[in-house]
Amino acid sequence: MRTSTSCSVSFVKAGSSSTSRFVSGLAAAPAYAGIVAVAAGARLLALLPLERLERVVELGRPKTPRSPAQTEMTAERVERVLFRSKTVLRHTCLTRGITRYFFLRRAGADVRLIFGLSKMDGRHVGHCWIVRDGEIYAEASEPLGQFTDVYVLPSH
Repeated sequence: MRTSTSCSVSFVKAGSSSTSRFVSGLAAAPAYAGIVAVAAGARLLALLPLERLERVVELGRPKTPRSPAQTEMTAERVERVLFRSKTVLRHTCLTRGITRYFFLRRAGADVRLIFGLSKMDGRHVGHCWIVRDGEIYAEASEPLGQFTDVYVLPSH
C-alpha cells in the first residue's frame, strides 16, 4: 500500500496584517487564559461569604488605574471570552458578574457588583449585575425595579 503525505506551509511577509494579528494574539494569550480561569472558578468563588469574596477579588488590584484604552481593551477581551465560552462554561449571572468585576476593577474601571433579591412566582430569586460608570453594564434585561439590592462590591 502506498501512502502519500503532503505538507502545506504558507509564509507571510513580516509586517503584514496577518502577522501582526497573530503576534498580538499570542501576546494576549495569557490575558485570555486568566479570564477563562476566573470565569471557570466564579461559581466556586460565589460560595464564599460576600465579605470574603470581596477580599479575594480585590487581591492584587493595582493602585494606579490603566489608561482608558487599556481598560476598554480589557472589557472587550472579557466580553469576547464570555461570549465564546458559553458552550463550555455554564454562564450564570454569577459567572458573568464576578468575571467582569474582577477584570474591570483591575483595569481601573468604575464598577460595582450588585447582588439583589426578588420574589417571583412565590419564590425568592437572586441575581447579580455590574454597574459601570453609573450605568447597568451588559445586561439583557433591566434588573432595577425587579430586584432589591442586598449587597454591593466594593462595600466601602
